[in-house]
This record gives sequence, C-alpha cells and structure tokens, in this order.
Amino acid sequence: MQQSPNPYPQFQPQQWQQPPMSPQQQWNPQQQWNPQQPPFPPQQYQQTLPVTTNTRKRDNGDAICWLLLLWPVGLYMMWKYATWSLATKIVITSLCAVFVMIWLLHIYG
Repeated sequence: MQQSPNPYPQFQPQQWQQPPMSPQQQWNPQQQWNPQQPPFPPQQYQQTLPVTTNTRKRDNGDAICWLLLLWPVGLYMMWKYATWSLATKIVITSLCAVFVMIWLLHIYG
C-alpha cells in the first residue's frame, strides 16, 4: 500500500539526530570503570539550586481582601497562606459561620 503525498510539505517530519558527544562522553571499551572518577566531568551533572524564599506565604492583605469580597475564597486563602495564629483563624472562621447561619435563618426563617 502506497502512502499518499503529504499535503502539508512545511510539516514534514524531521529526522532526529543525536547531538555530537564530547570526547569525555564517548564510550571507550579499553577504559576501565573507576568508582573514584565519575564518568562525566562533575560540572556537567552538578547543579546548584537557587536560594528561594518562602513563596507559598502571601500577604495577609490578600486574605483580608478575599474575606471581604468573597468569603469562601477568603477563608481558603486565610487558612492556606495567611501568617496569622491558629486562634485568629478559628475566630474568623467562626464569625463567618455565624454570619452564614444568620443569613440562612433570615432567608428560610
């Protein structure tokens, strides 16, 4: 069965070629394995990781804004990202629960 010609010549599959290897990377059958010497130069596989600060904690202002604009998102942001004490988080969550109960009683009461 013959293949039909490609109607999109600009999307021809390209032949993958392995990048050239340096002399240190090429395999030499006469070279014996030495556990004291790594197979590649150390700078090639050792990476230094950048020092990062704690990016998961956000501003407490974000949680306050979300608490005022959309309280479910604000509660999530407060518990996940705010740096407040546990007692403060419990008090704010309790206040939100009381307001929701009052609102539900007003609607369905």
